[in-house]
Amino acid sequence: GLVPGVPNVLHLLARRVDGEPLAGARIDVSGPDGTSSVTTDRTGAASLELTPRLVPAELTIQAWVGGRPVFRKERRIQSSEVGF
Repeated sequence: GLVPGVPNVLHLLARRVDGEPLAGARIDVSGPDGTSSVTTDRTGAASLELTPRLVPAELTIQAWVGGRPVFRKERRIQSSEVGF
């Protein structure tokens, strides 16, 4: 889940259909607060920071390789329960 008003780290892992890492892919994460982009490393992993104003948030995650889209998913992310 996401916590509104504070930085949240989103960890991404991109794989090909055969399970191999999708290295060097551009991943775009779009939501109500704009779009952030990151490039996957040689293991297909990437992280980016989001600071949502409101939660739940509707996010669209897209992966691009060589300027062509290879993946798109829309996801509703709920709030995290934060307690002490």
